Amino acid sequence: MSLPQAKKLAEKIYKNKTRLSGETYYEHALEIANRLKKYGIQEEITLITAILHHALDEKKTTAQSEIAEISKEAADLLEKYKRLTKTDIKTESLTTYNERYIMQTFVNLVEDIRVLIIRAVDKLHALENSWALEKEKREEAAQRALYLYAPLAKILGVSKISKDLEDTAFKILYPDKYFKIKKSVQKRSWGTKKIFREVEKFLKEILAEQGIENFKIQYRVKSAYSLHRKVERYKKEGKALGEDLSKIYDLFALRLVLNTVEECYLTENLLAQLWEEIPNERDDYIKNPRSTGYQSIHNAFQIDNDFIAEVQIRTHEMHQQAEFGISSHLLYKIGDKGAKSKAVDKFKKYLQKHPEWFKDLNFWEIAPDKKYIPKTPFSDNIYTFTPKGDIIELPKGASVVDFAYKVHTEVGNNCAGAFVNGKIVKLDHVLRTGDTVKIKVDKRKRRPSKDWLEFVETRAAKIHINRAWRE
Repeated sequence: MSLPQAKKLAEKIYKNKTRLSGETYYEHALEIANRLKKYGIQEEITLITAILHHALDEKKTTAQSEIAEISKEAADLLEKYKRLTKTDIKTESLTTYNERYIMQTFVNLVEDIRVLIIRAVDKLHALENSWALEKEKREEAAQRALYLYAPLAKILGVSKISKDLEDTAFKILYPDKYFKIKKSVQKRSWGTKKIFREVEKFLKEILAEQGIENFKIQYRVKSAYSLHRKVERYKKEGKALGEDLSKIYDLFALRLVLNTVEECYLTENLLAQLWEEIPNERDDYIKNPRSTGYQSIHNAFQIDNDFIAEVQIRTHEMHQQAEFGISSHLLYKIGDKGAKSKAVDKFKKYLQKHPEWFKDLNFWEIAPDKKYIPKTPFSDNIYTFTPKGDIIELPKGASVVDFAYKVHTEVGNNCAGAFVNGKIVKLDHVLRTGDTVKIKVDKRKRRPSKDWLEFVETRAAKIHINRAWRE
């Protein structure tokens, strides 16, 4: 299936169906595909799936067979997307969900990270148009974006999507803080682009004079939500913010990517002769790498009269490792909830065996003759939900009895039945990621059945069953 074919089929499936915002489903689908391109994702099947991501919304539809006839891979991705949209975390507050497993639950649920990327962009676009929703629903959507989809986008290697989700959600949840920060940034950003362009031109000249070639110069302005988090941290630590956040020295950042370590230190010395260093702001992570393995020189300089910027200096190898490797900022800046997730450690271990994982995600301009094969780091486990929204991690092949024992020993011993996704099942029923399980208990039971040993997978379940019979 080609993109023109997907557009034609989408137009037929969606017809003139409209969303609450007033735009048609077809317009929305094209917007998601265009956003993905803007974020650098060019893989054709991903874009086709994005255009057709609402094709299976209706219960009775011929769309699945029509899509499968043209592209089995796109049809498979759409089934995974539909499954993701039907999985709901039922919890009293999105800020209190089980943060230990949330990342790997969703990665494992879809089995293909392309689905999550499409979902994240879909959520971003919906959030931007959430003015059509009631205040309570709009804020709930913003919380979900901030605490779930933004960290997911970051851990999947698309930090631009994450930043846009964070800023849009921040604007909805805390409009007063958002506009206050934006006002301060705009005031300090006046003429920034011009300064950066002049600095870039100037640095290219002086580095060329030193015989330094094949280098990269990048610059950025800190996002609103990231800045908000830093402001809150400074307040908590009793640090001065300065007028219009003038004491936050990484509001603007310049990055130099060079060939060798020697060039890094030579360049820093050159900058120190040209600009005034800000005291106590230098960190040498080349000589003293972070625990993640991250390496770079960080320093802050007064570049112009009222313009201070953080400067990061590193080699191309260090940059690759920082952006796409085990030391990636994706792993230590995942977010309020994601930072505590076991996904971080799991990804680190996975990356030791598959160092290309993040790089594959970030370079999605796949050649037509090269097939993109996504990898899922957590495929040895499944992640299931209690009715209250707690996440239970189990090995593949685990039954509802394994689930019951993971909840509590007594729940396991007294297990008399189970409901999976609202349907009654046998006790040897094998669970899948995303299943919501409700255990029916009978406190009159004297002990668990010894027959359960034939199908339980977890060591804990086997121990408790044997112990109950010994006692």
